[in-house]
Amino acid sequence: MCSNYRLAILCAALAGCASATQSDCTTGTTCVCSSGKCSDGGNGSGHDLAGGARDLSAASDMTPLGNFGDPCTNALQCTSNYCVLAGLGGVCTKECTGADCPMGYGCFNVLGGGVDPGQLVEICVPLSNKLCSPCAHDSDCSAASRDLCLGDSLGDNFCARDCTSVSCPMGYTCTPMTVSGTAVKQCLPASGACDCDATKQGMMRACSITTPFGMCQGALTCGGATGWSMCQPPSMTDVPDDKFVDSNCDGIDGDIKDGIFVATSGGSDAAGCGKTYTAPCKTIGKGIVRSIEDSVHNVYVQAGEYDEVVVLQAGKNIYGGYDTKWQRDDRGMPGHQVLVKGALDSMENQYLTVRAHDLVANTIVDDMVIVGPDVPASSFGLGTYTVHIKNALVTLNRVTLRAGTAAPGMDGANGADASQSAAPAGGGGSSSGTGINTCNDSSRGTGGGGAGNSCGGADPTGGGGGGGGTEDGHCSCVVVCFCNPCAATNGSGGGNAATS
Repeated sequence: MCSNYRLAILCAALAGCASATQSDCTTGTTCVCSSGKCSDGGNGSGHDLAGGARDLSAASDMTPLGNFGDPCTNALQCTSNYCVLAGLGGVCTKECTGADCPMGYGCFNVLGGGVDPGQLVEICVPLSNKLCSPCAHDSDCSAASRDLCLGDSLGDNFCARDCTSVSCPMGYTCTPMTVSGTAVKQCLPASGACDCDATKQGMMRACSITTPFGMCQGALTCGGATGWSMCQPPSMTDVPDDKFVDSNCDGIDGDIKDGIFVATSGGSDAAGCGKTYTAPCKTIGKGIVRSIEDSVHNVYVQAGEYDEVVVLQAGKNIYGGYDTKWQRDDRGMPGHQVLVKGALDSMENQYLTVRAHDLVANTIVDDMVIVGPDVPASSFGLGTYTVHIKNALVTLNRVTLRAGTAAPGMDGANGADASQSAAPAGGGGSSSGTGINTCNDSSRGTGGGGAGNSCGGADPTGGGGGGGGTEDGHCSCVVVCFCNPCAATNGSGGGNAATS
C-alpha cells in the first residue's frame, strides 16, 4: 500500500500496483507503477540523505535490502529507506528519538530524510572521528563527503564536517561560509577552537603580541565555552628592572604611557616634548620637568652623552640603558651607555652632576654612568661631586660614579719669624798639659760641650768645642825625650751642630 498522500493518489489510478509495499512507494516524489512495483520511473527525482540524486530504480527485486549499518549508496538499498554518507561511502541507518542509537552513532536531525522535501527527520548518524582532528588537506577529513579542512584564528588546521543535511553534534555550530567561491555549511566548534572546550578550561598556550618594536611573548587562556581569550601579556604592569624584559608587551622595558622619553639624537626641549618616543626631549632636566607636567613617574633616557646638572625631583625616576630602538640593556653593553657630565651648579655654587636635596619620596636613578665635573684651576678651593644628596630618599641601581678633579687650594700665609735669642756660651775645655817640663806631643785637652738651644722645638743644639793643642810640637827620645820644636800646637776644630 502507498501511505504517502501524493504517492497514493497516483498509485491508486494505475493498474498492477496491488503488490507494491510502503517501502517501495514512500521515498520518491513521483510514483510510477511498473511490474507491480512503485518507482520514480528512473527520472532521479528522489534525494539521498546528503542532498545528492537518488536513483530509486537501482533497487531491483533481486537485490536484498540492507539492514542497519550495511553499506549503501542510496536509500532504496536499505530496509529502513535511510542511507547516510559516512567515511568512504554510506551506511544504512534508522530513525531515532534522543539517545537510542548504538555506540558510535548519534541521533541528529537530517534534512531531506523524510518523505517531503525539506523535512527534518531524526536518524542515527555515525559520529565522525575526524571532526576537529588536525589536517592538511580536505582529503584528510573525508574521502566521500564534503567535510573540509579549515584553519582557525590561531593558525591551526582542523577537520570540520558538512552540515548541509545533517545537524552538528553538541558543542558545534552549523556555520554558512564560502570556500573557494562555493557556498558551504560546516560544523565548527561553538567555542571557536577545537583545542578549547569545557574540559580544558583554564589551560594556557603561548601566543605573540605585535609591538612597535617587534613581537612579544604572551599567553592565551581557555575559557571553556567562550573559547580562547585574547592574547595577554605576562603582566599588566612593567617597572624597568635588571632583566630588561617588556613585561606588559607595549614595546619597551617599562610602561610606555608612564614616562617621558629623552634622547640627545633627534631630541628637542620644545613644549610638550617626550610624550612619545618619536618626539623625545633633548635633556634629562627637561624630561624631569615634563614628567611633572604630565603627572607620570618615569624618565626614559636613550644612550648618549648629556652635559648638564640633573636636579632630581621626588618620585620622578630616571632610567637609562635604552638604545636607539628603545630596547633596554645594561649600561656596559655597546649602544646602551648613558653618560652624564656635570657643571657648575649656580644654585649651590659648586661643581656637581646630580643634585638630590630634600626629596620626601624615593627617587630611583638606574643604569647610568655619572661623571663628576673637573673644576677649573682658577676656581680656588671649589670641590666636585658626582651625586650630592642632602635630606633625600634616593636609590642608585647599577650606577657607575666617576670622580672629577677639584681645584687646588690657595697658598697659605707666611709663617712667623724664628726667635732671635742668642745661644749660651759653650762649656770650658780641659787642660792638655801636665805642668811638668816633659816633652809631650800627644795629649790634648778635651773640648767644651756644645751650647744648648733654649728655644726648644726641633732646632739643633750647637756643636761641641774642639780639643786643645798639644804641649809640644814634636818629641825625640833616646834616653831622655827632648822637644823639637817645643812650641805648643793649635787646638783642633769644633764639632758640627746637631741636626734635627
